[in-house]
Amino acid sequence: MSTLTYVDTNVLVYLSDPASGRKHQRAREVLSAEEATGGFTISTSTLSELYRALTRSKGRPALLSPADAERTVRRFERMNVALVTVEDLNEAMRRTQAHGRSYFDALHDAVALRSGCKRFLTEDLPGSRKNAQGVVYENPFAGL
Repeated sequence: MSTLTYVDTNVLVYLSDPASGRKHQRAREVLSAEEATGGFTISTSTLSELYRALTRSKGRPALLSPADAERTVRRFERMNVALVTVEDLNEAMRRTQAHGRSYFDALHDAVALRSGCKRFLTEDLPGSRKNAQGVVYENPFAGL
């Protein structure tokens, strides 16, 4: 079942941004395939980050209005949404110190691992790699 795939915030942002061109199209393809086979896993942190990314402006207009961003975030409520736990927070801090990962990347790692995900879709890595726990990290935009 595809709920074994964890999807990082950046993939959802591209899905929500038609102006991102080929990355938008690739995000649509990948996530449509995941939804067709049972959905995917995200976390409450992912949803929070998505809302922020869609509504903030860094020298350019926000991608969506707050109301449209809320509707977009709510669309993903039907996926497998993992709640972030205190244990996840502690594991993220440990991973940050041990592996030099950014805190929020480490938090997503911890939630994905605890949720039993075997695949992690993110733009944060250049290609594909497997970690010591057997989770395969894939960049769906590699080669675009």
